[in-house]
Amino acid sequence: MTITSLIYSYYAMLCLTACFAVTSLIKKWSLPNWTGFIPLLLSAFGFIGSWIVAQHAPVYDKLAVVPNILFIVILLETVFNYKQLSKSPVWLIIFIITLIGLNETPELSEDYYMYDKLYVMLFFQLRITAIALFTFALVGNVKIMFAYNFGSSTSLLHIARNFTLLGTSIFLTAEWFGSYWCLLWWGDAWHWSTGFFLASSMFLLSMISSHLPAKLHNTELKRTLFAIIPLGSIIIFYLFSH
Repeated sequence: MTITSLIYSYYAMLCLTACFAVTSLIKKWSLPNWTGFIPLLLSAFGFIGSWIVAQHAPVYDKLAVVPNILFIVILLETVFNYKQLSKSPVWLIIFIITLIGLNETPELSEDYYMYDKLYVMLFFQLRITAIALFTFALVGNVKIMFAYNFGSSTSLLHIARNFTLLGTSIFLTAEWFGSYWCLLWWGDAWHWSTGFFLASSMFLLSMISSHLPAKLHNTELKRTLFAIIPLGSIIIFYLFSH
């Protein structure tokens, strides 16, 4: 296992999901559903491989974080939507996330003492898991917005809202571990930083998509718009802030 093989698998994921995204967009032809397992395996390879190469949990670099997010999202989509996996808009969202990951040189940070602390690993991994859950919720809202025939809009909206709330809970748990890490490492010196501002912004955005007043979600279009925009903003903020 080398970093070169991880880079190749990353570009393979980009090319493959680009093809899948086209399939999803045209809605006229589809790949066999079993092909959805190929991106799942590639993301698992990148997720596990980055841990092996860097010798610590995949926590920060895009080459480690993006496959981690994608593995969780594809696994969830496979569980909830196996019968129409190749037609799912999840591939378009995944392609965009993979493309954003290219804004950083593909590399892995060297191992150092902080990453072997359980509370540090939980802080990063739970944050990544929350972003993956927000992404899955975003996919559900995209299905509603663009009238994909994946079940009733009420059911899809219910699933998307539940995963938004679950992602928020996991994100707040990650922040608790981050606060503990901050207390042990920096004490009271850290106070406020760009990272804390980003964290509070992500929390507020997640609340927008799941706690709308009645007059703002009285139509399907409004409900999906007020879910897609905040969730999409969270994912973009997170990926571009690293």
